[in-house]
Amino acid sequence: MIKLEISANEGNQRLDRFLKKYYRNAPLSYIYKLLRTGVKVNGRRVAQNTRLAAGDLLTIDISEEEEKAYLAREKPGTIKRQFQIAYEDENLLVVEKPFGLLTHGTMEEGRETLANQVLGYLMDSGAYRPEQEKTFVPSPVNRLDRNTTGLVIFGKNAEALRSLSRMLRERGCI
Repeated sequence: MIKLEISANEGNQRLDRFLKKYYRNAPLSYIYKLLRTGVKVNGRRVAQNTRLAAGDLLTIDISEEEEKAYLAREKPGTIKRQFQIAYEDENLLVVEKPFGLLTHGTMEEGRETLANQVLGYLMDSGAYRPEQEKTFVPSPVNRLDRNTTGLVIFGKNAEALRSLSRMLRERGCI
């Protein structure tokens, strides 16, 4: 039995989506079995589409062995930084993507992507500590094609990422 407190970065997402991100290596059938029989939010069984809030307490009926197996996360290696920082504050990071570098990875490309380089930078600077996060990973708000240079915006926390994504979607100013 495990107890997890939902942080601000994990809040405002559905319970089923949280579990899929948290137990990345678990089969979906196992996630849905947990949702039917082994998960409580604040001591109560809830629907899988229940929105989690910061401060909620999840109780998950899972063995320690299964927990370790399903939580296994890949350790990021050292990746050469190819981008330049245009702007940074506590909520966002704006970087200049160089020509020839993918914003997001593909199975064929592996780890040499702008997103992985930025994650490495944020971990080195202490702005992102994966061991303190359950599901949130800083992510780009926009993307550029491989053969395009320009600015890419990364949200450094969940609230900033949601706000920036909403502004971009609504064609507002960022």
